[in-house]
This record gives sequence, C-alpha cells and structure tokens, in this order.
Amino acid sequence: MFYKIDTQCNNDVVGHYYPQLSTNYVNNYNPDSGKGIFRLIDDFGDFAIEFPDFTPNLSGFKLVRGAKLTDFISGTGLGNSLIMSNMAKNIFEKYTLCPHRFYHMPIHYKKEPQNYFMLHYLSNFSAYIDYEKSTFIEEDLIKKTRGNFIKINSLDDLLIKKKEVNKKYKGIGYYSAIGNEVTMNQEFSSMELDFFGILVADTGTYVSERLKNTIEENGLTGLDFFPAPHLSLSD
Repeated sequence: MFYKIDTQCNNDVVGHYYPQLSTNYVNNYNPDSGKGIFRLIDDFGDFAIEFPDFTPNLSGFKLVRGAKLTDFISGTGLGNSLIMSNMAKNIFEKYTLCPHRFYHMPIHYKKEPQNYFMLHYLSNFSAYIDYEKSTFIEEDLIKKTRGNFIKINSLDDLLIKKKEVNKKYKGIGYYSAIGNEVTMNQEFSSMELDFFGILVADTGTYVSERLKNTIEENGLTGLDFFPAPHLSLSD
C-alpha cells in the first residue's frame, strides 16, 4: 500500500496560518538571484531531467507569525520539493527515494534560525505505468469533478489525450486526462521506492507504508497521509 502525502493544515498542529512559510524574507534575501529559490523552482521544477550545478541559496526564510514549527513545513509554489527538519532528513536518508538532493534551508522562527532542509526531487515516472492494466478519466484539476473514462495505450497517447480533453472542456473547467486506477510496471516495482511522484498521469507525491510507519513512530509532525488504493504495482 502507498500513501499520498500533503502538508497538514490542522490549526492545532501548524498554528493559525497556512501555509506556514512566509513570503516575506529575512536578511535581505533575494529569491530572484542567480542561486535563489525562484531559479531552482522555475528551471529545475516538476519536469526537469537534471539537478542544478550549483547549491541554491535558501537562507532567507521564516515562518509566518502565528505558525508553529513542525517537522514538515508547508509553503506556496514549492513544486517538487519538501521542507523538513534535520530529524526527518535523517529518517528519509535511510529509505529508497526517487532521484533527489537535500539543500540546507534554515527557517527563522522567533528570530532564530532552525536547522531545516529542502528535499528537492526529480520524479517523472509516467513512462513506467502499465497502460494496459491502468484506467484513465477526465477530471477538473481544480474542482475534482469527473467526466468520461478514456482508453490510453502509452505515454505518447496520454499526452495527446490530455490536449484533447483540455480543448474539449475549454471555457468550462480545467479538465485533463489523469489516472483513475494506475498500475506501475515491473521495472518500477524493482526499484522498491519509498518516496516518489508520477507526474503527467498523476499529481500526487507518495510514500511507502514502511516509511509512513517510521514517520509516525518517531512522532514527526506536519504531514498528512491518505491511502492510495488506486495505485498498485504490476505482478
């Protein structure tokens, strides 16, 4: 069983402001600089195929007033990244993750920098879907309302169908073709990943049950887990 993850928005856990990460910076930080966060997200985002050849400067971040410090920190527009405490990093490093880099990202809380890291990952596994065993459907990506089922035979076919669905519903909603029941192929299964995303066919980020259990057993805060019965591995 896999679990879809998302940062928590429960006030009792994260405080009275979500997302927790402020868009006001400290220490004259410039997110548009050559090594700033905007370059990392814009140039090495969801569909990137390589990591930057520089170490990003992530030194200017703080929590919003009223937010609590948790092991996983929510933010806006972070793309294929997850902000976590040193303790969380140490746990993740013991598991099998999709291609990734950890970058130091001190988070200022009550004017003191706390030891946090950004997990930046490249995880486009749509080519590893077993399309014959999977089903696809039209879905509004904002409202989550669904339309008709679609037969899709390959990644190339999926890319074509996504454009067709978008055109069909133009002016009605933000519809696309997405996975309904997704089966990953044997090559993907052999990787035995504990953390990954799929992209193109699916917008979620997933963890294995063993990683989920370790996170919970260690009392790490800031993540929600949602069972993903629609995602399975090929026999």
